[in-house]
Order: sequence, then C-alpha cells, then structure tokens
Amino acid sequence: MKKLTSIAILILSFYTSAAKQLIDADTLATLEEQAQPFTGGFSGSTFSQVEYNETKLIIRRSASLGGDLRSELRATKLASERGFGPTAYHTNSAEGLSVIEFVPGQFDGDRTAPLFYEQLGATLRKVHQVKLPDTSNNYFFQFLQKLEGDLIQSNKSLPTDNQEHIHLYHALLEIAASLQNAFPETTLCHRELNPNNILYRGKRLLLIDWECCGNDVPGIDVADAINYYCQRDEDIDLMLKGYNATEQERHVANFCRPFAYWIHGLILAKIADRCDYKSLRQQHTDLCNLSFSAFEEHLKNKTITLQLSESKQAFTYVMFQEGIKQAQAQSFQEALRYLQQSAPKQSNAA
Repeated sequence: MKKLTSIAILILSFYTSAAKQLIDADTLATLEEQAQPFTGGFSGSTFSQVEYNETKLIIRRSASLGGDLRSELRATKLASERGFGPTAYHTNSAEGLSVIEFVPGQFDGDRTAPLFYEQLGATLRKVHQVKLPDTSNNYFFQFLQKLEGDLIQSNKSLPTDNQEHIHLYHALLEIAASLQNAFPETTLCHRELNPNNILYRGKRLLLIDWECCGNDVPGIDVADAINYYCQRDEDIDLMLKGYNATEQERHVANFCRPFAYWIHGLILAKIADRCDYKSLRQQHTDLCNLSFSAFEEHLKNKTITLQLSESKQAFTYVMFQEGIKQAQAQSFQEALRYLQQSAPKQSNAA
C-alpha cells in the first residue's frame, strides 16, 4: 500500500510540475510596468500589485535565490493547481518571481465552529496527497536542527535557559530521527499554519506563504493545526475526522505536536532582531505572518500565564515552553510508545 501511495504521489507531482504559466513573459513585463508597490512580510522580497482581467494580482520578487525558494514556488504552484491555494499565474524560481491571485483578508469565519475544524482537516488531506518534485525529504527534526544552526550562526541560543528543557529538546530530536521508519510516507507539508496563512473563499480554505514547506511527515502539519486551533479534545476529533486519519496518523500527529511548537519558536527567535516588538504589538501588525492579536488570543485560550512583555524573547520563550509542556503530556507519551513498537516492524519489512 505504501508503494502504491508513493507512485500516485509521484504521478500527481509530474503532471502538476509540467503545467504551463497562465501569464507569459511579455504580458508579465507589461503588468510590472503598471504595478504599484505593496507592503508585505519580513522576507526581504519586494511586492507590487496590479489588476489583470479584473483580478488583483500580487507580484513578488525575492531577494534571495536558492533551494528554499524553489521549494516554496513549486508548492505555491501545486497549491494553485490542486485547489488548496490561490491561483498562481506565473512562477519562476530562477528569477525569484511569483505572480499570485490576491485573496483579500484572512479566514473571517468562526474558528471554533465544527465546520472549520473539518474543513481544515480535509484541506490538509489534499495537501498531503502531493509531493514536491525533484526534492529530497526534509524531516521536521532536520528542519529544527537547521533553524537551531541558523541561531547559533547569528550568535543566538535556544529561547530558554533551563538546561533540563534543553536536554529534553535535543534528546527528542534524536528519538524522532531514530523513529523515521515508523512515520508515514513523506508528502508536501506547509509547516507554518498560523492564522494569517489560511484564507477563505466561499466554502474553501486556501493556504498561502509556503516559505517553510518541504517533503515531510504529514503529521507535522496536523500537529501544527491542532496546536493553533483546537482547544478541546472534541475539536481535535473533528479535525482528524475531516482529515480521515488512521490510527497511525493520529499517533504521529500527537508525537509531532511539541516539534510544531518548537519550529514556530525558533522561527520567531531567528527573526527577533529584525523587528521592533513594541511598535508591532501596538499596531497589531504581523511578525512572521503571525498577528499579535491572534497570538495573544491563542495564548489566552491555552491558559498560559506568562504575560506578553516588550521583551524580544517573550514570544519565542512561550512557544518553546509550550513544546516542553506538550512533550510531557500523556498523549505524547502514548504516541511515542506506539511509534517505538511499530518502527522495528516496518524496518524489518523493508
């Protein structure tokens, strides 16, 4: 079954990667002449907006080229073609260029409504039916190690001074790597499902901003969604129902939950020196696509007692501590035992 799933994913990836551009180079050049500057993000990219056939488009030119950008633009195109992202009119990784349909506003429905949880689960299942072509696996524990390496290179450290927590974090990274054979087939994963990256059109959820994407264990996305949006066990059950999760997928999602928190914490830590936290919080603008109003509401719902201060470390600290707390939860321990028991069987079968 695993081999058949892999073949299906590869076939989908081949056809989607071969699709033509919706806007040719000549038309694009004309549109860029008419485009107006548009402010967005902390990536260092330049943005502009323009209308084309009564549709508002966002033109982005990235400041840095490379493998991460190629993956992001491939995912943007796949999301468009598979119906879980806005329409991509043109992408060119060699030039760091993308032209994407503008979808106004975030999801403005009730994020606590049963329908939202099921829709989000169903949307993630669509994401996890494709795979980035010509891209190697980038597991969540490897992604975390890269983020930590970036921090060290910038003369920063993990957002905690608790040595026991640091030891637990590193020990669990090693355990995750050792359990690789117990995870499902890797697929395209978003890995940054914060509220600003989920848009709504009609009855469809659309995902944007694939900067952190990769071919990863699907459970990291499911875990990320649970961390952000599910306040009760009933909410988790509804999301997993929409996802049509198997027993293995449920356990993998629970295992991935602390790692999903840590990914966000380290992303925030990585960009901490680029921003004035005080003014950002006052203006309720975005930090790494995470609105402060939504973030504070999230913390309130999670009953975290730490008050958000003007300190640049407060936000990263909260996310790191949430990961530690989740790693000590019964659901994580049960998932760990399940994966440890199933890993040798899959390894021997291989």
